[in-house]
Amino acid sequence: MSENQHKVNQQFVKDRGSSKLSDLWKKEDYWAIWLGFALLFLGLIIYLPQKPEGMAEKISKANAILKTES
Repeated sequence: MSENQHKVNQQFVKDRGSSKLSDLWKKEDYWAIWLGFALLFLGLIIYLPQKPEGMAEKISKANAILKTES
């Protein structure tokens, strides 16, 4: 019986996943995540300082409506 069990055990691959902190900058998958974050951050830096036209007026109108309804 142990001989059959040994044959069965040889048919399976045991894979143990492990990760290290250095994987965050060494692995290609993590590089894609970092580049995505960098693109989002760059987009926010470009977009946020430029307010859309009439934004202050729209906010003041919305605040006035909220004030009258409350």
